[in-house]
Amino acid sequence: MTNHILSESVHRCQSVVRKPIKRFLQALLGLTVLSTPLAAESEWNISGGITSTFQTASDDRVDSEVLASADLVIQRSFKNGDLRLYIEGNSTPGSHRVSAILPEVNTDAGSALDKNRKGRIQVSELAYHHVFNDHRELTAGLIDITSYFDQSRIASDENTQFLAVSFVQNPTIDFPDYTLGAVYDHNTDHGLVLRLGLTSSNGLADNPNLSYAQLLDVDESDKGVFVITSAAIRKPYWYMHVGTWAHTAPHPRLYGTREDLMNYGAYAVGGYQAPFGAISFRFGLANEAVSLAEGFAAIIYQYEISPITYGIGLGRVFLSDHEPNPEMDNLSHFETYLRWNVTTKFIATVDLQHLANSSFDSGDTIVDSYVTVYGVRLTIVWD
Repeated sequence: MTNHILSESVHRCQSVVRKPIKRFLQALLGLTVLSTPLAAESEWNISGGITSTFQTASDDRVDSEVLASADLVIQRSFKNGDLRLYIEGNSTPGSHRVSAILPEVNTDAGSALDKNRKGRIQVSELAYHHVFNDHRELTAGLIDITSYFDQSRIASDENTQFLAVSFVQNPTIDFPDYTLGAVYDHNTDHGLVLRLGLTSSNGLADNPNLSYAQLLDVDESDKGVFVITSAAIRKPYWYMHVGTWAHTAPHPRLYGTREDLMNYGAYAVGGYQAPFGAISFRFGLANEAVSLAEGFAAIIYQYEISPITYGIGLGRVFLSDHEPNPEMDNLSHFETYLRWNVTTKFIATVDLQHLANSSFDSGDTIVDSYVTVYGVRLTIVWD
Protein backbone atom coordinates (compact mmCIF):
# COMPACT_ATOMS: atom_id res chain seq x y z
CA MET A 1 0.00 0.00 0.00
CA THR A 2 2.82 2.39 0.90
CA ASN A 3 4.62 1.67 -2.38
CA HIS A 4 1.38 2.32 -4.30
CA ILE A 5 0.81 5.70 -2.64
CA LEU A 6 4.45 6.67 -3.17
CA SER A 7 4.36 5.64 -6.82
CA GLU A 8 1.15 7.58 -7.50
CA SER A 9 2.62 10.68 -5.85
CA VAL A 10 5.77 10.41 -7.93
CA HIS A 11 3.84 10.12 -11.19
CA ARG A 12 1.63 13.11 -10.34
CA CYS A 13 4.75 15.11 -9.61
CA GLN A 14 6.39 13.98 -12.85
CA SER A 15 3.41 15.07 -14.93
CA VAL A 16 3.76 18.59 -13.51
CA VAL A 17 7.54 18.98 -13.87
CA ARG A 18 8.22 16.88 -16.97
CA LYS A 19 8.13 19.75 -19.50
CA PRO A 20 10.33 22.12 -17.43
CA ILE A 21 12.81 19.30 -16.86
CA LYS A 22 12.85 18.53 -20.58
CA ARG A 23 13.58 22.17 -21.43
CA PHE A 24 16.25 22.31 -18.74
CA LEU A 25 18.06 19.14 -19.77
CA GLN A 26 17.89 19.82 -23.51
CA ALA A 27 19.31 23.29 -22.93
CA LEU A 28 22.31 21.96 -21.04
CA LEU A 29 24.28 20.94 -24.13
CA GLY A 30 23.71 24.32 -25.74
CA LEU A 31 24.57 26.20 -22.58
CA THR A 32 27.70 24.09 -22.16
CA VAL A 33 29.06 25.49 -25.42
CA LEU A 34 27.52 28.97 -25.46
CA SER A 35 28.44 29.85 -21.88
CA THR A 36 32.13 28.96 -22.33
CA PRO A 37 34.04 32.01 -21.03
CA LEU A 38 36.56 33.79 -23.23
CA ALA A 39 39.32 34.20 -20.68
CA ALA A 40 42.92 35.15 -21.38
CA GLU A 41 44.10 32.52 -18.92
CA SER A 42 42.55 29.63 -20.85
CA GLU A 43 44.66 26.60 -21.78
CA TRP A 44 44.20 23.23 -23.46
CA ASN A 45 44.91 19.81 -22.00
CA ILE A 46 44.66 16.54 -23.94
CA SER A 47 44.91 13.10 -22.33
CA GLY A 48 43.77 9.59 -23.08
CA GLY A 49 44.66 5.97 -23.35
CA ILE A 50 44.22 2.62 -25.06
CA THR A 51 43.28 -0.53 -23.16
CA SER A 52 43.21 -4.11 -24.41
CA THR A 53 41.98 -7.10 -22.39
CA PHE A 54 42.19 -10.84 -22.89
CA GLN A 55 39.95 -13.07 -20.75
CA THR A 56 39.30 -16.80 -20.69
CA ALA A 57 36.96 -18.79 -18.42
CA SER A 58 37.19 -22.17 -16.72
CA ASP A 59 33.81 -23.16 -18.25
CA ASP A 60 34.44 -24.36 -21.82
CA ARG A 61 30.96 -23.14 -22.87
CA VAL A 62 32.32 -19.60 -22.61
CA ASP A 63 34.59 -18.52 -25.47
CA SER A 64 37.75 -16.55 -24.75
CA GLU A 65 37.69 -12.88 -25.71
CA VAL A 66 40.00 -10.06 -26.73
CA LEU A 67 38.59 -6.52 -26.46
CA ALA A 68 39.99 -3.04 -26.91
CA SER A 69 38.91 0.47 -25.97
CA ALA A 70 40.28 3.96 -26.51
CA ASP A 71 39.70 7.16 -24.56
CA LEU A 72 40.39 10.77 -25.50
CA VAL A 73 39.75 13.67 -23.11
CA ILE A 74 40.07 17.25 -24.34
CA GLN A 75 39.81 19.95 -21.68
CA ARG A 76 40.03 23.70 -21.94
CA SER A 77 40.65 25.34 -18.60
CA PHE A 78 39.56 28.86 -17.73
CA LYS A 79 39.95 31.13 -14.77
CA ASN A 80 36.71 29.93 -13.19
CA GLY A 81 36.12 26.53 -14.73
CA ASP A 82 36.77 24.15 -17.59
CA LEU A 83 35.09 22.62 -20.61
CA ARG A 84 35.43 18.83 -21.00
CA LEU A 85 34.95 16.71 -24.09
CA TYR A 86 35.28 12.94 -23.69
CA ILE A 87 35.39 10.70 -26.77
CA GLU A 88 35.61 6.93 -26.45
CA GLY A 89 35.64 3.92 -28.70
CA ASN A 90 35.03 0.22 -28.09
CA SER A 91 35.48 -2.96 -30.06
CA THR A 92 32.47 -5.27 -30.46
CA PRO A 93 31.89 -7.85 -27.69
CA GLY A 94 31.18 -11.39 -28.89
CA SER A 95 27.74 -12.88 -28.21
CA HIS A 96 29.12 -16.15 -26.81
CA ARG A 97 32.23 -14.74 -25.23
CA VAL A 98 33.28 -13.83 -21.71
CA SER A 99 31.77 -10.34 -21.38
CA ALA A 100 28.37 -11.46 -22.73
CA ILE A 101 27.99 -14.64 -20.69
CA LEU A 102 29.66 -13.25 -17.55
CA PRO A 103 28.70 -9.54 -17.61
CA GLU A 104 30.27 -8.81 -14.20
CA VAL A 105 33.89 -9.51 -15.17
CA ASN A 106 34.79 -6.62 -17.53
CA THR A 107 33.56 -3.07 -16.88
CA ASP A 108 35.48 -1.84 -19.93
CA ALA A 109 33.49 -4.04 -22.33
CA GLY A 110 30.69 -2.57 -24.44
CA SER A 111 30.80 0.98 -23.10
CA ALA A 112 30.44 2.48 -26.61
CA LEU A 113 28.02 0.56 -28.85
CA ASP A 114 25.55 1.41 -31.64
CA LYS A 115 21.95 0.23 -32.00
CA ASN A 116 23.16 -3.08 -33.46
CA ARG A 117 25.38 -3.57 -30.38
CA LYS A 118 28.49 -3.10 -32.49
CA GLY A 119 31.48 -1.18 -31.23
CA ARG A 120 31.71 2.49 -32.24
CA ILE A 121 33.37 5.82 -31.51
CA GLN A 122 31.11 8.22 -29.63
CA VAL A 123 31.01 11.47 -27.69
CA SER A 124 30.34 10.28 -24.15
CA GLU A 125 30.70 13.56 -22.27
CA LEU A 126 30.45 17.25 -23.14
CA ALA A 127 30.16 19.34 -20.00
CA TYR A 128 31.13 22.68 -18.53
CA HIS A 129 32.37 22.89 -14.94
CA HIS A 130 32.12 26.29 -13.25
CA VAL A 131 33.66 27.33 -9.92
CA PHE A 132 31.66 30.17 -8.38
CA ASN A 133 33.84 30.51 -5.28
CA ASP A 134 35.59 28.37 -2.66
CA HIS A 135 32.25 26.86 -1.62
CA ARG A 136 30.13 26.37 -4.76
CA GLU A 137 30.71 24.50 -8.05
CA LEU A 138 28.40 23.38 -10.85
CA THR A 139 28.89 20.91 -13.71
CA ALA A 140 26.28 20.71 -16.48
CA GLY A 141 25.91 19.00 -19.84
CA LEU A 142 26.29 15.45 -21.11
CA ILE A 143 27.92 13.74 -18.13
CA ASP A 144 28.89 10.40 -16.61
CA ILE A 145 27.05 10.66 -13.30
CA THR A 146 28.99 7.70 -11.85
CA SER A 147 32.21 9.73 -11.90
CA TYR A 148 30.78 12.18 -9.34
CA PHE A 149 29.29 9.67 -6.91
CA ASP A 150 30.33 6.31 -5.41
CA GLN A 151 34.00 6.93 -6.17
CA SER A 152 36.76 4.91 -4.49
CA ARG A 153 40.41 5.94 -4.52
CA ILE A 154 41.54 2.40 -5.33
CA ALA A 155 38.56 0.88 -7.16
CA SER A 156 36.89 3.14 -9.72
CA ASP A 157 39.14 2.90 -12.80
CA GLU A 158 38.74 -0.27 -14.84
CA ASN A 159 41.72 0.66 -17.04
CA THR A 160 44.31 0.54 -14.24
CA GLN A 161 42.63 -0.87 -11.11
CA PHE A 162 39.99 -3.59 -10.62
CA LEU A 163 38.31 -4.77 -13.81
CA ALA A 164 35.16 -6.35 -12.37
CA VAL A 165 31.89 -4.41 -12.25
CA SER A 166 31.43 -5.44 -8.62
CA PHE A 167 34.51 -3.41 -7.61
CA VAL A 168 34.33 -0.47 -10.03
CA GLN A 169 30.88 0.73 -8.95
CA ASN A 170 28.04 -0.16 -6.62
CA PRO A 171 25.68 -2.57 -8.46
CA THR A 172 22.67 -1.59 -6.34
CA ILE A 173 22.66 2.01 -7.60
CA ASP A 174 20.43 2.36 -10.67
CA PHE A 175 22.80 4.72 -12.49
CA PRO A 176 21.86 5.88 -16.01
CA ASP A 177 24.50 5.74 -18.74
CA TYR A 178 26.03 8.95 -20.17
CA THR A 179 23.14 11.37 -19.85
CA LEU A 180 22.02 14.99 -19.69
CA GLY A 181 22.21 16.46 -16.24
CA ALA A 182 23.92 18.64 -13.68
CA VAL A 183 25.93 18.19 -10.48
CA TYR A 184 26.15 20.84 -7.77
CA ASP A 185 28.84 20.88 -5.06
CA HIS A 186 28.79 22.83 -1.82
CA ASN A 187 31.96 22.80 0.29
CA THR A 188 31.43 23.75 3.92
CA ASP A 189 33.98 25.40 6.23
CA HIS A 190 34.19 22.18 8.27
CA GLY A 191 35.49 19.88 5.51
CA LEU A 192 32.06 18.45 4.65
CA VAL A 193 31.23 18.36 0.93
CA LEU A 194 27.55 18.18 -0.04
CA ARG A 195 26.75 17.12 -3.60
CA LEU A 196 23.49 16.89 -5.56
CA GLY A 197 23.06 15.32 -8.98
CA LEU A 198 20.00 15.58 -11.26
CA THR A 199 19.89 13.85 -14.65
CA SER A 200 17.53 12.23 -17.09
CA SER A 201 16.67 8.66 -16.10
CA ASN A 202 17.86 7.31 -19.46
CA GLY A 203 21.39 7.69 -20.70
CA LEU A 204 22.79 6.99 -24.15
CA ALA A 205 22.97 3.19 -23.74
CA ASP A 206 19.64 2.98 -21.88
CA ASN A 207 17.59 3.85 -24.98
CA PRO A 208 16.59 1.19 -27.56
CA ASN A 209 18.53 2.77 -30.45
CA LEU A 210 21.42 4.12 -28.35
CA SER A 211 20.97 7.38 -30.25
CA TYR A 212 21.52 11.02 -29.34
CA ALA A 213 18.03 11.86 -30.61
CA GLN A 214 16.51 9.54 -27.99
CA LEU A 215 18.91 10.93 -25.40
CA LEU A 216 17.51 14.43 -25.98
CA ASP A 217 13.89 13.24 -25.86
CA VAL A 218 13.73 13.16 -22.08
CA ASP A 219 9.94 13.43 -21.65
CA GLU A 220 8.88 10.11 -23.18
CA SER A 221 6.31 8.26 -21.07
CA ASP A 222 8.77 5.57 -20.02
CA LYS A 223 11.34 8.07 -18.73
CA GLY A 224 11.77 10.04 -15.53
CA VAL A 225 14.66 11.57 -13.64
CA PHE A 226 17.58 10.26 -11.64
CA VAL A 227 18.50 12.20 -8.51
CA ILE A 228 21.36 11.39 -6.15
CA THR A 229 22.85 13.03 -3.07
CA SER A 230 26.15 12.69 -1.26
CA ALA A 231 27.71 13.93 1.96
CA ALA A 232 31.47 13.42 1.97
CA ILE A 233 34.41 13.96 4.27
CA ARG A 234 37.95 13.61 2.90
CA LYS A 235 41.03 13.63 5.09
CA PRO A 236 44.67 12.89 4.19
CA TYR A 237 44.41 9.23 5.30
CA TRP A 238 40.69 8.43 5.12
CA TYR A 239 37.44 9.40 3.44
CA MET A 240 33.73 8.62 3.78
CA HIS A 241 30.79 9.22 1.43
CA VAL A 242 27.15 8.45 2.23
CA GLY A 243 24.12 9.23 0.12
CA THR A 244 20.68 8.41 -1.23
CA TRP A 245 19.25 8.14 -4.74
CA ALA A 246 15.99 7.71 -6.67
CA HIS A 247 15.22 6.62 -10.24
CA THR A 248 11.67 7.66 -11.10
CA ALA A 249 11.25 5.96 -14.50
CA PRO A 250 8.62 3.16 -14.36
CA HIS A 251 10.04 -0.14 -13.07
CA PRO A 252 8.17 -3.47 -13.19
CA ARG A 253 7.60 -5.28 -9.91
CA LEU A 254 9.59 -8.51 -9.58
CA TYR A 255 6.35 -10.28 -8.77
CA GLY A 256 2.79 -9.37 -9.77
CA THR A 257 1.64 -7.21 -12.67
CA ARG A 258 2.50 -3.63 -11.71
CA GLU A 259 5.03 -1.88 -13.93
CA ASP A 260 4.95 1.66 -12.56
CA LEU A 261 7.13 1.53 -9.46
CA MET A 262 10.23 3.61 -8.84
CA ASN A 263 13.63 2.45 -7.68
CA TYR A 264 15.47 4.08 -4.81
CA GLY A 265 18.16 3.34 -2.27
CA ALA A 266 21.09 4.38 -0.12
CA TYR A 267 24.83 3.77 -0.34
CA ALA A 268 28.17 4.32 1.38
CA VAL A 269 31.77 4.21 0.21
CA GLY A 270 34.88 4.86 2.25
CA GLY A 271 38.51 4.02 2.68
CA TYR A 272 41.67 4.29 4.73
CA GLN A 273 45.31 4.66 3.71
CA ALA A 274 47.81 3.02 6.06
CA PRO A 275 51.48 2.01 5.90
CA PHE A 276 50.41 -1.59 5.20
CA GLY A 277 48.25 -0.55 2.21
CA ALA A 278 44.91 0.99 1.31
CA ILE A 279 41.51 -0.41 2.30
CA SER A 280 38.17 0.53 0.74
CA PHE A 281 34.60 -0.63 1.27
CA ARG A 282 31.20 -0.20 -0.35
CA PHE A 283 27.66 -0.83 0.89
CA GLY A 284 24.34 -0.40 -0.91
CA LEU A 285 20.60 -0.95 -0.60
CA ALA A 286 17.89 -0.74 -3.30
CA ASN A 287 14.12 -1.18 -3.54
CA GLU A 288 13.68 -4.95 -3.22
CA ALA A 289 10.31 -4.82 -5.00
CA VAL A 290 11.90 -3.88 -8.35
CA SER A 291 15.66 -4.45 -8.06
CA LEU A 292 17.18 -7.92 -8.31
CA ALA A 293 20.15 -6.56 -6.36
CA GLU A 294 18.60 -5.45 -3.09
CA GLY A 295 21.89 -5.22 -1.19
CA PHE A 296 25.62 -5.08 -1.75
CA ALA A 297 28.78 -5.22 0.36
CA ALA A 298 32.41 -5.26 -0.72
CA ILE A 299 35.84 -4.82 0.81
CA ILE A 300 38.96 -4.07 -1.22
CA TYR A 301 42.66 -3.98 -0.40
CA GLN A 302 45.55 -2.53 -2.38
CA TYR A 303 49.29 -2.57 -1.68
CA GLU A 304 51.85 -0.73 -3.79
CA ILE A 305 55.62 -1.00 -4.01
CA SER A 306 56.42 0.97 -7.13
CA PRO A 307 56.35 -0.13 -9.91
CA ILE A 308 54.20 -3.09 -8.67
CA THR A 309 50.65 -2.81 -7.31
CA TYR A 310 48.67 -5.70 -5.83
CA GLY A 311 44.90 -5.61 -5.33
CA ILE A 312 42.32 -8.01 -3.91
CA GLY A 313 38.55 -7.59 -3.58
CA LEU A 314 35.65 -9.57 -2.07
CA GLY A 315 32.08 -8.64 -2.87
CA ARG A 316 28.57 -10.02 -2.44
CA VAL A 317 25.37 -8.90 -4.16
CA PHE A 318 22.23 -9.97 -2.31
CA LEU A 319 19.26 -11.18 -4.36
CA SER A 320 15.88 -9.62 -3.62
CA ASP A 321 13.60 -11.75 -1.45
CA HIS A 322 10.81 -10.94 -3.93
CA GLU A 323 12.47 -12.80 -6.82
CA PRO A 324 10.39 -16.02 -7.14
CA ASN A 325 12.84 -18.05 -9.27
CA PRO A 326 14.23 -20.85 -7.03
CA GLU A 327 17.30 -21.25 -9.29
CA MET A 328 18.57 -17.77 -8.45
CA ASP A 329 20.80 -16.95 -5.50
CA ASN A 330 23.20 -14.34 -4.15
CA LEU A 331 26.17 -13.43 -6.35
CA SER A 332 29.64 -13.62 -4.82
CA HIS A 333 32.68 -12.12 -6.53
CA PHE A 334 36.41 -12.37 -5.88
CA GLU A 335 39.10 -10.54 -7.85
CA THR A 336 42.84 -10.20 -7.46
CA TYR A 337 45.30 -8.49 -9.77
CA LEU A 338 48.99 -7.69 -10.09
CA ARG A 339 49.84 -4.52 -11.98
CA TRP A 340 53.26 -3.57 -13.32
CA ASN A 341 53.95 0.01 -14.40
CA VAL A 342 56.49 -0.97 -17.04
CA THR A 343 57.02 2.70 -17.90
CA THR A 344 55.17 5.90 -17.03
CA LYS A 345 52.94 5.31 -20.06
CA PHE A 346 52.69 1.52 -20.38
CA ILE A 347 50.96 -0.69 -17.78
CA ALA A 348 50.59 -4.49 -17.76
CA THR A 349 48.14 -6.30 -15.45
CA VAL A 350 47.39 -9.96 -14.79
CA ASP A 351 43.95 -10.58 -13.31
CA LEU A 352 42.05 -13.49 -11.75
CA GLN A 353 38.35 -13.51 -10.88
CA HIS A 354 36.11 -16.13 -9.31
CA LEU A 355 32.31 -15.89 -9.38
CA ALA A 356 29.50 -17.76 -7.71
CA ASN A 357 26.11 -17.43 -9.42
CA SER A 358 26.89 -14.97 -12.20
CA SER A 359 23.76 -12.90 -13.01
CA PHE A 360 22.28 -14.53 -9.86
CA ASP A 361 21.91 -17.83 -11.78
CA SER A 362 22.61 -20.69 -9.36
CA GLY A 363 21.93 -23.39 -11.96
CA ASP A 364 24.46 -24.88 -14.37
CA THR A 365 22.40 -24.52 -17.57
CA ILE A 366 24.12 -21.43 -19.05
CA VAL A 367 27.41 -21.49 -17.18
CA ASP A 368 28.82 -23.28 -14.14
CA SER A 369 27.59 -21.90 -10.83
CA TYR A 370 31.25 -21.44 -9.87
CA VAL A 371 33.47 -20.14 -12.63
CA THR A 372 36.99 -18.70 -12.73
CA VAL A 373 38.15 -16.09 -15.24
CA TYR A 374 41.81 -15.48 -16.07
CA GLY A 375 42.80 -12.23 -17.73
CA VAL A 376 45.55 -9.95 -18.99
CA ARG A 377 45.17 -6.20 -19.47
CA LEU A 378 47.54 -3.90 -21.36
CA THR A 379 47.13 -0.14 -21.00
CA ILE A 380 48.82 2.79 -22.72
CA VAL A 381 48.19 6.24 -21.21
CA TRP A 382 49.24 9.72 -22.22
CA ASP A 383 48.70 13.24 -20.91
